Amino acid sequence: MQNQHNTISLSVSNLTIANKKPYGYWTENNVRLEASKYSCKSDFKKGCPTAYKSARRHGLLNSLFVNKYKHWDIESIIKEAKKYNGRLEFSNGSVSAYGAACRLGLINTLFENKVKRWDKESVIDEAQKYQSRVEFSDGCAGAYRAALRFGLIEILFDEKNKFWDKNRIISEAKKYNGKRDFSIGSPGAYQAAHRLNLINELFNNKNKTWNKSSVIDEAMKYESKSDFGRLCKSAYSAALRLGVIDQLFSNKDSHGKRDSIYIWRLESDIYKIGVTSSNLGEFRIKNVARKAGFKQYEILRLVKVVCAKKLEKKLLKFGLVVDFAKPFDGCQEFRKLTNFDLKEILDLIDLAANADKNPAPV
Repeated sequence: MQNQHNTISLSVSNLTIANKKPYGYWTENNVRLEASKYSCKSDFKKGCPTAYKSARRHGLLNSLFVNKYKHWDIESIIKEAKKYNGRLEFSNGSVSAYGAACRLGLINTLFENKVKRWDKESVIDEAQKYQSRVEFSDGCAGAYRAALRFGLIEILFDEKNKFWDKNRIISEAKKYNGKRDFSIGSPGAYQAAHRLNLINELFNNKNKTWNKSSVIDEAMKYESKSDFGRLCKSAYSAALRLGVIDQLFSNKDSHGKRDSIYIWRLESDIYKIGVTSSNLGEFRIKNVARKAGFKQYEILRLVKVVCAKKLEKKLLKFGLVVDFAKPFDGCQEFRKLTNFDLKEILDLIDLAANADKNPAPV
């Protein structure tokens, strides 16, 4: 039987050990147990964000970090509030003081922005203090309304509600070797880079000298000529000049499928499953291993099969997904497999390979 899909992280080259908890792990008891390790909400949020989110979702935060013995008067509330930049930080950092400020009618005067006039620059500066639209709205309603008025909200926050300004985008883009890796590893930052017209600046290959090897290396990132030409024009032009463009994409049908399946072992029970082109041999395997920094690996199967992409999808249902600290092209197809999983996968590959060699009679 196939294993249910859970996710793990482990230390192999650029991997980081950090076992993720299975779905449903964060019950109230487990959340309270985890929260007991921290002295305040902010430490809890940084130390275990998944438990923090669960506590917040189930309305447990206030009970986990309530200061029952502190008596708040006006003077002590004002002193405490000065530690924070806005209502949201105040409510998260000092629940009891925030509650007292609300009861005493002080909350509006503590973080008053009535006199402030918001222009685009000051809105962007204020937005950088928050990680989501909701936090921005709760923390500084005046700046949030101005952001809506200026049409900045969609630019400032991507679909996952993470704030992306120019500096954060540039910092994020440095983790990747090209536009495609960037789009896979950080889609929110990639889309924000497009909206802010930064994408060409981030991955400018105008000065790069392309030879046949580097062109093939780059082309392997793409499923079609059109994607190759759109996302890396300089390498595409070099491929045309070197006369290798047809060779690179000759075996792909109109849907961009490839005709060979492979599986290789990284170490002990970690494996990479994928599809490639038969005319490129081991190139795809070597390319992924090199980019990921894996010097030693063992190829278990590399064979031509019918419907390689369909078979790959079936095989990737086995085992546990492996999380990498730094994403790269092909990182989504690594699995932690048991011996039983591996045997099942090899049997399926061999069966498909034999079917390709001996097609059923019509």
